[in-house]
Amino acid sequence: MKTFLYKDNSDDRDCVKYIELEFNLQCGHYFSGVHLTGPCFSTSLDYEKPVYDNIKTILTKDEFEQLIQYDRDISELKYGITEGDERYLKGKKLQADIQNIVDKLQSEENKELFEEIIEEEKEYMKDEYNLSDDDIELIFGTYYLMYRDRGIVSYVFKGIEDLAYEEAYALGYATEENDRWFDFEKFGKDLLEEGYLELSDGRIVYLNY
Repeated sequence: MKTFLYKDNSDDRDCVKYIELEFNLQCGHYFSGVHLTGPCFSTSLDYEKPVYDNIKTILTKDEFEQLIQYDRDISELKYGITEGDERYLKGKKLQADIQNIVDKLQSEENKELFEEIIEEEKEYMKDEYNLSDDDIELIFGTYYLMYRDRGIVSYVFKGIEDLAYEEAYALGYATEENDRWFDFEKFGKDLLEEGYLELSDGRIVYLNY
């Protein structure tokens, strides 16, 4: 289950981070660490090493640092763990020690903070891509993953022709030799079935999955 963990204060596409809270034994022989995800990225918390003063999160500084330390400690147990052995019991103890953090991330308080983040992200997307409230609602209503931030929008094309031209060349379907015969309009319409979303003004949004 993915849950909002924090948002950093950068303008980066991946500024909102989500955490996978399922810490059970993976593939029957190792514990997963603190796995951060978003529409366009996947990494570990220890690798990211965010500065607490530069993020917005429900966790206190001590709790956040404890979560980073957990990521390090659980990763040190490595692979080949057998249920009931020494490393397994150590892993379960490490998990028990952060249960208060898991509970806090699953709390109503964190859900309310995430709603604030969502509103911030909607405003950013409206300014960045010149989107209306209706456009935002269409995008969020269409996007079926749980992510709710700027990272779900990859690109906004001017229209069907712009979409078709850019993607046909990018994918190698159209070239300077054959573009005079290439049916860009039909190709663009076909692309609308493949993760592209048409707005009321004719622009096309490509969504990240």
